[in-house]
Amino acid sequence: MWLNLNVYRNAHHRELDAAKKEFTKRVLPLVEDLPKLERVLIAYILYTPTKRSCDVANICTIVDKFFCDTLVKAGKIADDNRKILPIIAFRDGGVDNTNPRVDALIHSIGPNTDLTLTEGPVS
Repeated sequence: MWLNLNVYRNAHHRELDAAKKEFTKRVLPLVEDLPKLERVLIAYILYTPTKRSCDVANICTIVDKFFCDTLVKAGKIADDNRKILPIIAFRDGGVDNTNPRVDALIHSIGPNTDLTLTEGPVS
């Protein structure tokens, strides 16, 4: 099953539960060597199998949900709330037709890190 918001919204809860368990099974070994993190920024990079247009957030939103839940389950972060994860970013990484994927870059940030992205509201 492709992880994306459309599938997530329409799938039966048993199908979603099976997808989340499979995701966790595959990702847990990849994060087991991470230290426990107090506060993080996560950036997701989407690599698609073709040049076909897609909605990056549609895919990365569900990957983020499953990934953050896996980090909590692994004991790498205490929770996936906004105090621990104040910034989550998505971006397109282009085409990789041999290894389509979403990479997660985890950056530890301190309690006093300036998280200002703009100087004011977008007008």
